[in-house]
Amino acid sequence: MDAIQLSFGRELKAPSVPRFLRRSSMSRFILIEPSLDRLGGHYHEYTTEILKAAESAGHEPLLAINQRFNDREQLQAHWQVFPVFPNGSASIHRVPRSYGFDSAGLNKLDASGLRNAFYRFVDSAADRLKSSINEFRWLRRLKRTARFVDACESLFKEIGFEPGDQILCSTISDMDLLGLVKFLRQTPESQKADWHLQFHFRIYSGRDPDYPKQDRGVKQLRRRFEWALRQLNHHRMSFYTTTDHLAAQYNRLNAGTFNVLPWPVSQRFLRSSTPLTKSKRLRVVCAGNVRREKGADHLRWLIDRLWNPLLKTNKIQLIFQADEKRRTQSMLGLPKDQVAHSFTVDPVQMPDAPIVSVSHPLSPNQYAELIKGADIGLLLYNADEYYVRCSGILVEFLAAGVPVIAPAGCWLGDEVDQANAAYLTDLAKGCVSAKTWNTGDLNLPGLILNIGSSPMNADIAIPNSEKLRSLLVRFNWTKPSQGTYLKVGIEQFGTNRRKIAESTIILGTRSSAALSHLEAETLEVRLSLRNAYHDSQISADSLRVDLLENAESIAAGFFGLTAADYQQVPRLIDEIHRDYQQYSNAARSFAGKWVEQHAPEKTIRLLNENSHNEGSSELRRAG
Repeated sequence: MDAIQLSFGRELKAPSVPRFLRRSSMSRFILIEPSLDRLGGHYHEYTTEILKAAESAGHEPLLAINQRFNDREQLQAHWQVFPVFPNGSASIHRVPRSYGFDSAGLNKLDASGLRNAFYRFVDSAADRLKSSINEFRWLRRLKRTARFVDACESLFKEIGFEPGDQILCSTISDMDLLGLVKFLRQTPESQKADWHLQFHFRIYSGRDPDYPKQDRGVKQLRRRFEWALRQLNHHRMSFYTTTDHLAAQYNRLNAGTFNVLPWPVSQRFLRSSTPLTKSKRLRVVCAGNVRREKGADHLRWLIDRLWNPLLKTNKIQLIFQADEKRRTQSMLGLPKDQVAHSFTVDPVQMPDAPIVSVSHPLSPNQYAELIKGADIGLLLYNADEYYVRCSGILVEFLAAGVPVIAPAGCWLGDEVDQANAAYLTDLAKGCVSAKTWNTGDLNLPGLILNIGSSPMNADIAIPNSEKLRSLLVRFNWTKPSQGTYLKVGIEQFGTNRRKIAESTIILGTRSSAALSHLEAETLEVRLSLRNAYHDSQISADSLRVDLLENAESIAAGFFGLTAADYQQVPRLIDEIHRDYQQYSNAARSFAGKWVEQHAPEKTIRLLNENSHNEGSSELRRAG
C-alpha cells in the first residue's frame, strides 16, 4: 500500500481503487470539509453519511479534511483521505447579532445571574466591535484565502481532475469562496468537474423584515459574490444552503441562485424499541455541548423551576452534555453536588440522579444512543441566533421519533409548528365545539385584521363546565411574508377577574392554529394578537375560536411544542409529560417521513440531478 505524501508534510495511507479496475460508470465524489478535525460532532457525521451514500450510488469517495484530523483508522479503510486544510470554515462577513444585551434572564441577582449578564454583555460588545471593523480585516482575509488556495493546489496535485468528478464543498464561507475562485481561475482542468458549494453562515441578523435596513452593511459581500460568479462562467457551479430561511438571505444578494440541500441523517438514529409507558420517568435531553446561544445561561433557572414538581419527584431526569466538569460550575453556575457526571450513556451504568452531565464529545455510536434514549428532546436555543440556522440535533431527534420542545420564531420552531397546524386542523374536524366565536363575535375592528406591534384584544366569556376544556384559535394569513410571526396571548381569569394563568404562542406563516388548555376555574379569556417581532402591519382573516369540551385530555401539539421564550419551558415539559403517550406515538409515526426527507441518499440524488449538465454558475434547481 503506497503512502501519499502531501505538501503540508502529513503522510497518510490512502488506498484507492486502481483506475483499470474501476467500473466504467464509477465517477469520483470528492468531499471537501475543512472543519472536520476530530471524531464526533456533526462535521464527522455529515461527512461519513454523505460519502457512504455516494459510494452506494456508484461513486468512488475521496475526502479532503483539516490537517489536525488524527483518526484515519476510524474512517472507512478504502476511502482516500487527504488532511490538507489548515483552517476550518469561518465567515469574515459579519452583521451584529440582534439580541445583544438584555436583562430578561435576571430573575434573581445571584452569582450565576450576574455572571450570565456579564457574559451576554461582553458577547454583544465584542460582536458589535468585530462588525464595525469587518471590512478592515484585510490581512486575515488574505491569509485565510491564500491558505485555502494552497490546500486546493496540494489536494488536486495529488488526485487531478477527471470528467464526471463531483466535488462538494460542504461547509464553505465567503473567504473560502474567494480562495476557491482564485484556484479555479488558475486551474483550467477544474472545468471538468461539477462543483457543489453549501453555505451555512448567515448574512443578515434578525428576521426577514429586518433585512432592508441591513442591505448597506452587506454591499461588500454582495460585490464579492458578484465578482466570484463573473470569474466562473466556464465552470458548472451549484449553490446550496441548509434551510429555506438561509436560502432567502443568500438569494437576496441577487448573485446566483441558492436552494436548500436537506441535512442528511444517519440510520443509526432510527430506533425500534417500544414506546415508554406513562409511569416511567422521562429522560429530558439537551444534546450537544452547552453554549450560550444554545441556552446554557437559562439552564440553571430551568433546573430551579423543575426541581420540586418534576425532578425531585422523579417524574423526569434532565441530561445535558458538557465538555468538562468545570463547565457545569463555571458556565451554568450549578452546585457541585447537584449534578452527577457520566462518561457513558448506557442506561445501566448512567447515574440514577435527577440531573446528569454527560461527556462531550461522545463517540458517534454513543451520541446516537443518547439521542435514541431521550424521551423529550429539549432545545433551549436562542431563536434570534437560530432563525436561519439548521440544527442537526433537531433533525436527529425527529429521525429517532423523540418528542421535542423547540424555540418558536425560527427554523426549528417552524418545523414543529407546521406539523402542529396540520394536526390541529384535523383535530378540529373531529371535535364538536361547545361554543364558537368568529371575528364579528369578538368585537374586533373589521373582518380583515391589520395587526401591528400594538396588541389587538378580545375578551371571551367562558361558560362554566366540569369537563376539561381547551381553546382552539384558528385564522388565515392574508398577507403572508416569510419571517413574519403572530404573537397570540391567552390570559385566563377566574372570579373577580383574578388572573389564574397566561400563555403565549408564536405562529409563523407556516402555521395558523394554536390550542391552549383552560384551567377548571376559568370564566373569562383575554385573547391578544400582535406582530411578534416587528412594528409592521400583518393581515389575517377568518379568525375563529372554538371551545372544545373533552372527557379525555387533548394534546396541544403533534410531536412537539414551541416556546415563545425560555420561561415557558417548564410548562411545556409538564404538558408533554401529561400527554406523553400521544406525543411519543405522533413522533414515531412522523419519524419515517422525516427520515425519508433527510436520507443521505436523497442528498446524493439531488447532487446527481444537478450534475452532468452544461450551464452557467447559477444553481440548477435542487428538487
